[in-house]
Amino acid sequence: NLIVFLERFYTTNKKPPIPKSLSPIDHWLLSRLNSTMNEFRSGFETHEPNRSAKALRSFIVEDLSRFYMKVAKERISADGSDESNAALYSIYVSLLESLKMLGCFSPFISEHLYQKFFKKFEGEESLFLMKFSTELNISSDARCEKQMESIKEIVSVALVARQNAGVKVRWPIRNLHIQ
Repeated sequence: NLIVFLERFYTTNKKPPIPKSLSPIDHWLLSRLNSTMNEFRSGFETHEPNRSAKALRSFIVEDLSRFYMKVAKERISADGSDESNAALYSIYVSLLESLKMLGCFSPFISEHLYQKFFKKFEGEESLFLMKFSTELNISSDARCEKQMESIKEIVSVALVARQNAGVKVRWPIRNLHIQ
């Protein structure tokens, strides 16, 4: 659970500060969040809430949980560094905005998660009293998102190749050739 993960790092009632700079992977995550928010809004405007739900699910499960959290784990463990703060900020913003969108489909669990973690930082009595963001301060970057999709595909193929060769993920490999 990502909320439980964040609770380990945010022990005070102080809202996380905006980092001085974002790494390319943080920029990618926030760009993907922006794109997801646009797709989410577009799905409702065209009366296709299933498209909105699919975009949100893909962002939360594939981009945030399965990919970003694995990549950011090492950076986050460098407690107090700018890299750590940027990663935690990116996760915080992504989860909060995702909860706002998820509230359209699952209002009770979204409100519960907001009350459990975000309320002490955001100050609003309810998730549903918060302004629904139209866009973040970071703009969508289609080129960055496309490049990251290529990287994710390469990583996926490499993991399959490791599995087929019987090389466990924790074992380092000396070289990886991409053709």
